[in-house]
Amino acid sequence: ESLNRHRYLNSWFPHENSTASYGINQFSNLFPEEFKAIYLRSKPSRLPRYPAKVRASIPNTSLPLRFDWRDKHVVTPVRNQQMCGGCWAFSVVGAVESAWAIRGQPLEDLSAQQVIDCSYNNFGCNGGSPVSALSWLNKTRVKLVRDSEYPFKAQNGLCHYFSRSQPGLSIQGYSAYDFSDQEAEMARALLTLGPLVAIVDAVSWQDYLGGIVQHHCSSGSANHAVLITGFDRTGSTPYWIVRNSWGSSWGVGGYIYIKMGSNMCGIFEKIKLYLLKKPLPSPTDRRKFNHDFAISTSFHGVHNIVRKQSNVRKVIWLAVMLGSVSILAWQIYSRLVNYFTWPTTTSIEVQYVEKIEFPAVTFCNLNRFKTDAVARFGIIYFLWDLVSKVFHAQEISANSTDSQQAIDFLSTNQNFSITEFVKNHGFYLNSSTLLACEFFGMPCGPEEEFTDSSALGFADAGIIFDIHSPKREPQFDGLGLSSPVGMHTRVTIRQLKTVHQEYPWGECNPHIRLWNFSSYSTFRCLKECKARHIEKQCGCLPFMLPGDGIECDLLKYYSCVSPVLDHIEFKELCTMGTHNSSCPVSCEETEYPATISYSTFPRHNALKLLSKKLNQSQEYIRENLLNIEINYSDLNYKITQQQKAVSVPELLADVGGQLGLFCGASMITVIEIIEYIFTNFYWICILFLLKIPEVTQWAPPSQNHSGNKIRIEEC
Repeated sequence: ESLNRHRYLNSWFPHENSTASYGINQFSNLFPEEFKAIYLRSKPSRLPRYPAKVRASIPNTSLPLRFDWRDKHVVTPVRNQQMCGGCWAFSVVGAVESAWAIRGQPLEDLSAQQVIDCSYNNFGCNGGSPVSALSWLNKTRVKLVRDSEYPFKAQNGLCHYFSRSQPGLSIQGYSAYDFSDQEAEMARALLTLGPLVAIVDAVSWQDYLGGIVQHHCSSGSANHAVLITGFDRTGSTPYWIVRNSWGSSWGVGGYIYIKMGSNMCGIFEKIKLYLLKKPLPSPTDRRKFNHDFAISTSFHGVHNIVRKQSNVRKVIWLAVMLGSVSILAWQIYSRLVNYFTWPTTTSIEVQYVEKIEFPAVTFCNLNRFKTDAVARFGIIYFLWDLVSKVFHAQEISANSTDSQQAIDFLSTNQNFSITEFVKNHGFYLNSSTLLACEFFGMPCGPEEEFTDSSALGFADAGIIFDIHSPKREPQFDGLGLSSPVGMHTRVTIRQLKTVHQEYPWGECNPHIRLWNFSSYSTFRCLKECKARHIEKQCGCLPFMLPGDGIECDLLKYYSCVSPVLDHIEFKELCTMGTHNSSCPVSCEETEYPATISYSTFPRHNALKLLSKKLNQSQEYIRENLLNIEINYSDLNYKITQQQKAVSVPELLADVGGQLGLFCGASMITVIEIIEYIFTNFYWICILFLLKIPEVTQWAPPSQNHSGNKIRIEEC
């Protein structure tokens, strides 16, 4: 009978080289009824048509000529169901294995026997439905274990339950559709999602040896579950690549090829398409995890809520916990608010030393220029007021009585150099002006340098001097000390160091660097700022400002420098003081507050001696000499330092103290809570962080299966 059946099947379309061939195999000794009763035990289910909404969500890409998931190494080897009608279990398990491997996880053989024994809504080796098996896996979240841990026995057995800690794989969500007349969409679903479970009519497969099944395969009764792994359209007859569960000796290494495009064997009608998600703990596992956390956490009080048998005590402990957490949150919030107001404190420290650094002292004659030079230039008042605007916001009126005289001077002295005039006719500290200098019994001498004093004098006779740090230039703009001639001036000083915090605690900026000075000071910064603007607008530099630019002549002073300085002051282009100004305060300053007293100099006997020594009259001595004595009031210096009221370690210590006081918690406790939250809700994190694009694409509605509502999900 088998031979007659083989001849009949092979007699159809013998001229087609690629058509299927039939002959003797391991099932040839069975009658068709026996074969069907043993091996074709899958139960069909009524499925909805593949919806347009899901079809539109799959990328409409061109299909390759050939695609096989086996080439991606995500399909396990062919298995043999033997005399057990468990094809429905093998197809489902095979799809689970591939879906897990497609996500980059290890490819492992899972237990089909576990599904046969434990899927309570099926009949084990007596038949079952892949849809029912998927529904059972989805509802119960049963973990499929390895085949080596639950091996196949080819018969029904009692379900073996594993502990919650047993590693395994569970699924969440599946979809089942009828793909009739939608061959391209089915291929795209296979290409995008993975191998597809299908129920087919496999009556004629009993004698299959190889080739492409194109005939003798009705689509009237679905009775066998298989796994579609790919397709091939390279030849004249395109076909589906289908994995069977009858062993690798059957067919083409355990596979069968079915013609595409004609619903051969009913392959389009009963497709079970599903997508495996990350394995999730079961509700029982989650409840146990929550209970274990509550009784083991170092967050004091939580275990009292869980362990107390009395509901009243539980409520009391719950209220205590909520109150403590609320107070803790308020305390932490108030401390964070206080920290971000950037509070500071000021500390004053007095340091006593045996030796103390002596400051620099800069002397300037109250008369800026020598009398004979000034007398020859009546325009000198105008000139010096013009130059002094480099440092001060003085105004020059165009309607002043000197205006015409200034214009005439400019027209006749175009090559006049202010630098040369100051060098030749200004006063300098040299051997003719500094008659004697002594420092701790040792002789000392002068260093000549320009200063920025704008006072012309002519009314007073004496010296103006500034006591300052060697790192800072002297300032005489309304500052400094003065001593008239014929006086012995005694100055007592103290050293005062001031340290400012950087922003946002203070107003200093430690990162500012000056181009023309080795150290920063506000006064130097202002000079560089003005020099930068003047050089940009006028193409030259006033002689008192830093830089390597060309010196401005008088015409430039009059026509450009003066208006630019007015513009700088009006627009506040060079400001000082705050952190966002052009020149913030120095991060460290050294000042020398002074107390001054005077007495007549010299006394009568000394007057005669000095007159004879200097070969000058006593009247000359009285009108031209003075004596200045500078001493420290004590061998100490004072440091006034602005400090952060709250540092980061102090803030952390304060927050840690609040945690310990109200909740008995520590940093370890915080890490425990973070781990608990992440572990208990990690699937939500995966859903929103990793699967957002897929969620937007795969959201088919719920479907009905056999009268029971089953939740259909695709991510």
